[in-house]
Amino acid sequence: MVFFEPMNPPIAPSSRELTDFYRARYNWRNAGEERMRFRKHMQLAQVRPGSAVLDIGSRNGDLRQYLPRDVKYQGLDIAPEFAAPDILIHDITSGLPFPDASFDYVFMVEVLEHTPTAYSTAGEIHRVLRPGGVWMVSVPNSSSWIGAARTSIHRFPRPGGCSRARSPTSS
Repeated sequence: MVFFEPMNPPIAPSSRELTDFYRARYNWRNAGEERMRFRKHMQLAQVRPGSAVLDIGSRNGDLRQYLPRDVKYQGLDIAPEFAAPDILIHDITSGLPFPDASFDYVFMVEVLEHTPTAYSTAGEIHRVLRPGGVWMVSVPNSSSWIGAARTSIHRFPRPGGCSRARSPTSS
């Protein structure tokens, strides 16, 4: 006979509880895996100099090290510990606080799976992307054999693939 443990109740979007959850985990990271993810995203994104870049889930903004020097960078994170001049603290479940067509590139490196409002977040990203803009998104792939092995020993799965989506160009 199999018994299932009851799941924890979901954390409400735009709640203090959600902010506190990520605030308590602000130092989760594996620097080697993070570097690998950032390099892969840069290889696929082909960010042009002078572009406007939004980095959702930016933490301390390490993605900047992989971008051309003259991009207009804006980081966005929920954890107050990462507040900085170019990193805005904001809960994306309440929408993105930017005008329409503000960015050429939006990055979500291993962030979308943490968003309880993934569909509305995708709509907001489409809204803030300029025509022809690029959304780079990756989520862990726990279905890979490495992910399955890591999950079976209670470690976080390695990153899966990353995808590049281009916003339709205006006609």
